[in-house]
Amino acid sequence: MILRSWIAPDELPDEMAISAVTLAELSAGPHEVRPDTEQDVYFEAAERARRLDVLQRAEHEFDPIPFDAVAGLGQLLTVVTVTRPEVPNERQGAPIREPRATDR
Repeated sequence: MILRSWIAPDELPDEMAISAVTLAELSAGPHEVRPDTEQDVYFEAAERARRLDVLQRAEHEFDPIPFDAVAGLGQLLTVVTVTRPEVPNERQGAPIREPRATDR
């Protein structure tokens, strides 16, 4: 999300939007904050509050652009599979491949 307070108003686009996928990713952010005992990069409570602030601002300021659930899921799985094939993840579902004649 653009930190609009750091950018001159005349440099901002006329219209801004957020996709439903991006909003979902922002929603996951506060849950991904690691405890202070596992990292020393940030203070857990402050980081969670910062991520919640970004999420709440996005939810308040934008109506998310919807996406087709089936197409969107396929595209997301493709990105995950292509960018991180070495990381097994049961939530990824079946591997993406070309359809076979037997699939019909």
